[in-house]
Amino acid sequence: MRRSNYEILKKRTQNSALIWKSVHGIAPKEVADKMDTAMLEWMVELTNCLSIWLDKGKTMSVGELILARVNLGALVEAWLKFFYYVFCIDYSKSPKTTKKGKVKKIEDFEFKDLKTFSVGILWDDDKDKEYLWVDKIQSMRNSIHILQYRDIGTNEDFLKDIDEFYNFVDHILSCLPPIEDVLTCYPEGYEINVYFD
Repeated sequence: MRRSNYEILKKRTQNSALIWKSVHGIAPKEVADKMDTAMLEWMVELTNCLSIWLDKGKTMSVGELILARVNLGALVEAWLKFFYYVFCIDYSKSPKTTKKGKVKKIEDFEFKDLKTFSVGILWDDDKDKEYLWVDKIQSMRNSIHILQYRDIGTNEDFLKDIDEFYNFVDHILSCLPPIEDVLTCYPEGYEINVYFD
C-alpha cells in the first residue's frame, strides 16, 4: 500500500540523515566533517513532530498554530542549511562576507541569509514561486515573538503549506549528488522503498 506524503517525507528525511552522516571516505573530507557536526537527527525529530499539527488539522488553537509555524519554519531553514553543508566546498569558492569583510560561515547563516543566498542557486530570482513561499514561511515562523503581530494564516493555510513543503524537500533532494549510488551498503535503518509499506 502506498504511504501518505507525510510518511514518505519522514522516511526520506530519515534516509537523508543516515546517508549523509556516513559519508566519510565517499564525500570530500570538508563535507563529511560538516555532517559530523550537523544535527541531522534534530531535522528528523522536527519532521516527526509535524504529526502533532497534522493530527490536529483544522482544530488547532492559535497557540498551536504558532508552534506549528515555528516547527515548519525550523524545518525549511534546516533543509536549506543542510543543502549548503553538502555544497560547502562550492560555497567556500565564493563565500558571503560580513560588512567588515570577514568570511561568513554557513553555520552562522540565519534563515534570511540562506533564503537570499539561494537566489540563482535554488531559484531563479526573488519573484520565483518557491522563493516567495520560503519568504512567507520565514515571516510566519517569526510569529513566535510575543507582542508583535504577524499574519500566521489559518489552519487550512498551514496544511496547504505542508503540501508545499513536500515539494520543497523534493526540490532540495533533487539538487543533491546521488550519494546512494556510490555506497557499498546502506546504513542501518535506511529504507530503500519509501513509497510503499
